[in-house]
Amino acid sequence: MGPTLMMLWMAYGLAQRERRAFFIDDSRWAYGEYAAIFKPPPMPDCIPPPRHEMLPCPHAARHLVVSAATAPETFGDRFSREYENSHYDNVDRERPTYNLARAGYEALFHLNHEDTPYVTDRVKQLRAMAETKEGSRSNGVIVGVHIRHGDLHPYEYQYNGAYIPLTIYAQRAKEIIEEHHNSSAPLGSEDVAAKKRSFSILASDDPDVYESEEFSSSFRAQEQIKLASKQHIQKANPDKSVMHKFVDETFGWEGGFFGTMFWNLGRSALHSANAAEKVPTSLKPSPETVRLRGLIGRAYMLDLAVLGQASDVVICTMSAMGCRLLAVIMGWEKAMEDRKWVNIDADYRWTALSL
Repeated sequence: MGPTLMMLWMAYGLAQRERRAFFIDDSRWAYGEYAAIFKPPPMPDCIPPPRHEMLPCPHAARHLVVSAATAPETFGDRFSREYENSHYDNVDRERPTYNLARAGYEALFHLNHEDTPYVTDRVKQLRAMAETKEGSRSNGVIVGVHIRHGDLHPYEYQYNGAYIPLTIYAQRAKEIIEEHHNSSAPLGSEDVAAKKRSFSILASDDPDVYESEEFSSSFRAQEQIKLASKQHIQKANPDKSVMHKFVDETFGWEGGFFGTMFWNLGRSALHSANAAEKVPTSLKPSPETVRLRGLIGRAYMLDLAVLGQASDVVICTMSAMGCRLLAVIMGWEKAMEDRKWVNIDADYRWTALSL
């Protein structure tokens, strides 16, 4: 979902730049209806063109269609030559591309009528927790931590094929809090009240991360929709005689997001027993499957919305698209110029896509 969202934002920004009307076609989207997660996009003054007039190339086509399959044609080498600022060899090289994504974020990232007020209230709640009493020089700092596990692995060679240890995330969060309060306090002093009000908020696709010792004092970014493992379900329902069948029929979100697990959602235990079984994604999903996929999509978007809006600093890994999306949500000045977006996955600068 992350790459699709980034491409959607960039496509919107590109359409505005080229004075094109922009439409979203969700008829083949794996997460169900777009409007079940987001508010409808801005409507152009014209109607969508007939399907037989939509072309994936050339880019000069009157009615251009962009999908995950055709993205390299739209966002490939030609796009890079035009939108990379070759005068720079740092992250400023990506500023024009970032601006396209940011335009799409501002226009399209509006969660549905149920989730929008929740995010607003949650962000206010977290910010209030960081506020200090009168007389303190500053408020506490909120460090957002985004941890992607599952079928995605870091770029960094040392951890490729595994995951970056949680201790590295936790240690970096601790260092950021220390640095913040040391730099904001007069020489030789420390704002103890503000430091005590500092904390981290966490978003992860792996339920076990929330239970880890490293993040025992952290808060979930959002509690509206929680993904749980079978172990968590069993702990919450200790009466195994009643829950045994339910747990056996339930997909635990074990270890994070895995593509095979996602495509198996809503299928019976008989069909899903073999996790390596290839699932035909061309078959029309059942209503229950669509509902479950939509919940996962909503949970992901809620995590990003709260983490991006409530955090003073965000720690994440560039290999995860959610990390790159968070940089867009934070805004260029905060994320890049003030360096509040912290990538701990090797020495990579922000880029939108890896096609």
